Amino acid sequence: MATQEVTVELPQAIFQQLARIAQATQQPLETLVAQSIVSNLPPTPDNAPLEIQEELLQMQTWDDEELLAITFGRASLNANSQITSEQQKRHIELLEKNSTSEELNKIER
Repeated sequence: MATQEVTVELPQAIFQQLARIAQATQQPLETLVAQSIVSNLPPTPDNAPLEIQEELLQMQTWDDEELLAITFGRASLNANSQITSEQQKRHIELLEKNSTSEELNKIER
């Protein structure tokens, strides 16, 4: 595989974290950085099943509002889901509450 050299400025803390991981795993820092980038790249339509590639290509031109509309659904019942948009919103609310370490009451669990 051909390579291309890129210079990236990283915050000191991130660089140190990468250096520690590279040392602990006994691999070159460059290899670890490249692996980290590859593993965090978003999926591309090329990797998707053929039947949805065209739709995914179209979606890449949509703005955030259009994407959010299909993600959370504007109708009370999303056609591709068995839960209502209100249930989806509540689920997201509880996930956020849980991620901030707030205590969930028995009803919320």
